[in-house]
Amino acid sequence: MSFVKSWVLAAAITCIVSSVSTANAIELVVWEDAGKGIGIKKAASDFTSATGVAVKVVEFRYIYALERLRLDGPAGTGPDVLLLPNDALGSAVAQGMITPVYMTPKEKSTYVDKALDAATYNGACYMFPKSIETLAVFYNKALLPKPLKTLDDYYINSLKMRDSEQYGLLAKFDDLYYTYGVMAPYGAYIFNTAKKNSDSKDTYDVSDIGLANEGAIQGAMELKKFYDKDLFPSVIEGRGALNNIIKLFKNGKASAAILGSFDLMSIRKSKIDFGVAPLPYLENGKQMTSFLGVRGYAISHWTNKYDLAVKFAKFITQDKYSVDRYPLTLELPATKDSLKDPLIANDPYAKSFVEQYANALLMPANPEMSQVWLPYEEALYNI
Repeated sequence: MSFVKSWVLAAAITCIVSSVSTANAIELVVWEDAGKGIGIKKAASDFTSATGVAVKVVEFRYIYALERLRLDGPAGTGPDVLLLPNDALGSAVAQGMITPVYMTPKEKSTYVDKALDAATYNGACYMFPKSIETLAVFYNKALLPKPLKTLDDYYINSLKMRDSEQYGLLAKFDDLYYTYGVMAPYGAYIFNTAKKNSDSKDTYDVSDIGLANEGAIQGAMELKKFYDKDLFPSVIEGRGALNNIIKLFKNGKASAAILGSFDLMSIRKSKIDFGVAPLPYLENGKQMTSFLGVRGYAISHWTNKYDLAVKFAKFITQDKYSVDRYPLTLELPATKDSLKDPLIANDPYAKSFVEQYANALLMPANPEMSQVWLPYEEALYNI
C-alpha cells in the first residue's frame, strides 16, 4: 500500500471514529436557579471528570421551571434535572412532569428530617434536597444594636423610629407567606393535619382550612396595630413590593426587616452593618413560626437518561459540595453534616436561620395550595 493510500485510509478511519465519538457524546441538561450556577460549577466539573458525561447548566428563575417544562419537556428541549421548590411537587406530580427517585435508607438519613419530608409526596420521594430556606429578622446595628425579644418590642421601636422619620420593623404582613408566622402560633392552619381524607395518602385534609378561625383572627389583630398607627409605608404594600422593603433596609431607612435566607446575598452586598436573629415572640408567649422552603433536584419525566440524572443529583448534593457552595451562594444545605460543618455552624447569619429552622413549618405541597395565596391576600386587606 502506497504512503498516500495509507494516509487517506488513516484519515478516513480517524474521521469515522471522531464522528462516532461525537454522536455518542452524552450531555446532561440541568436547570438551575438564576445566579446560582456558580454554586454547582465545581461539582458539575468533577462529575464530568468522574463519568465523562458533559453537564450543561441553564440558569433562570426556578419558580418558572414547571411552566417551561410543560412545553419544553414534550418537545424534547427540556432538562434532565431541574431545581424545584417543595411546594411545587404536588402540581408537578399531578401533571406527570417529574419521576420518583429512589434513595437508600442510608442516603435518606443524611438529610435533615424536614427536608426529606419536603421531598416526599404521597409516600414517594421526588427530589434530592439541595437547600433549606426560611425567615428571620434582619437588623441594622447602627439603628438597633441588638435584636428585640417580642413583636411588641418591635412595635414600640417602630413608634420611636417614626419620630426620627425612619422606620422600625418592616415586614410583608399583607402576604400569607409572612403573616402565617404570626397566625399559626395562635392556632391557625392552612390545611388540617389532624385528620386525613380516608381515600387519600396525602398528609393534609384540604377540605378543612383554618385561616379564618379564632386563632387566625387573634394573630391578625396583633399585626393590625402596625397598620392602625401607619408604621408601614405604602410602598411595601401590594404584590411585588417586597423589593421595596429590601431597598429601604439596605439604604438604612429601617431598623429591622423580616426577610428570608434567600435575601441574604442581596443584603450582604449593601454597606450596612447588620445582624440576623430568629423571629420574635408574640403576646401569647409563643415564638413566631415561619414557612420552611426546600429546594431540590427533580428528574424530568421526559429524560432518556434517568439513571445518569439521578447519579448527578446525588453527586452534587454531597456534603462537600453543599458546604463549598455556601460562601458562593449563601444557600443553607439540607444535610445534617453540612449544617454541622464549622464553615456554616460558626457563620453568624447561618446560625440564626438554623435556629429558626427548628420552629419552621413546611409549606404544603398540595396543588390546592395555589388557590390559597391570592384569595387570602385579598382577605387580609379587609381586616
